[in-house]
Amino acid sequence: MKKLFILTILLFINKLEAQTVSFYAGSTGAVSGYLDANGTAARFASPFGLAKDVTGNIYVADASNHKIRKIDPNGNVTTVAGTTGGYLDGNISVAKFNTPSGIAVDAIGNIYVADTNNHKIRKIDINGNVTTIAGSTEGFLNGDGTLARFNTPFRIAIGALNSIFVLDRGNSMIRKIDSNNNVTTFAGSFYGYLDGAGSTARFADPCGIFIDSNLELYIADRANQKIRKITVDGTVSTIANNVSGYGLTKSIDGNFYIADGTNNCVRKINTAGVVSLYAGTEGNFLSPFDIVERPNGNLLIADAGAHNIKMIIQPLNTNNFFTVNFKLYPNPTTAQINLSFISNLENAHLKIVSISGQTVLEKQNLSGNNLNFDVSNLTKGMYVV
Repeated sequence: MKKLFILTILLFINKLEAQTVSFYAGSTGAVSGYLDANGTAARFASPFGLAKDVTGNIYVADASNHKIRKIDPNGNVTTVAGTTGGYLDGNISVAKFNTPSGIAVDAIGNIYVADTNNHKIRKIDINGNVTTIAGSTEGFLNGDGTLARFNTPFRIAIGALNSIFVLDRGNSMIRKIDSNNNVTTFAGSFYGYLDGAGSTARFADPCGIFIDSNLELYIADRANQKIRKITVDGTVSTIANNVSGYGLTKSIDGNFYIADGTNNCVRKINTAGVVSLYAGTEGNFLSPFDIVERPNGNLLIADAGAHNIKMIIQPLNTNNFFTVNFKLYPNPTTAQINLSFISNLENAHLKIVSISGQTVLEKQNLSGNNLNFDVSNLTKGMYVV
């Protein structure tokens, strides 16, 4: 089987210090509704969750419409699955969800949904079939697939070997579903606050989850107003305080951005661990619930209270910033890649990241009109189709 490596090149020049909040999709007047259309002509009802795929599509858990929506790179909003509120597996044309809140997409395009008020984890496969992979009635029980129980699962993330991590909000736990759909408790026990290993740790209303290229989990522990980290062996620690988050993402620059739905803003945690207000003054947001980063570094926010998706344009001079996706096959005719530019790259910063967000090559303070680099060893963290 041929392996396809997909990389993203990002070139940063002359970074600025201000950002702009704009409307991306959904009503500009905080109007709830349901309509497939382009951009701000579309309508959502309490969009709770966001996810992105490898081709640039954005998926939305449209909670009060009980649907999964898609925004393509051209801004067209369509419905992927969901009819009326309820519970029904089957083809996407008949399937039913009840307040879907969390969403994730795997490398081949399968969509996983935290179907919150059905207390289940659902899968929308690439053939358009919706199935329940774990969860039954409300409660707590580890075990095989649909014998297990969750209590209002709110967020979801895809880990290694097709594993799935679930923020089991009502149980204040992080649960894990393995490739055989067996459900276990990965971290957490009772409602509270405690760092530690696995089930000795405690969370209070965990609402946001992000998994990085090192397979470490980051949790927005909302009621504790903390950001927590969980290593691959299940050890929980606290990395930031005084942050009431519903969603979070880790940027390619190493900073965290938090959708703070309690205080109607977006916060930033820099690489030194300093928390600051990043965006959200003069009524920019009405309960931001989730956040994802686009390949160009801009941030998309699911603003649940405003029933729309907003975009934060990152503080970059767009005349001097671009991204390029390129495909690299094994055994190319040459292991060298050359980039040519019209103007001189004075003090530019080049970063190449894998589709999973992992940095695989970085060069500082570039200059001149041409860049040459060897790609023969760029294998770490590549996305493999």
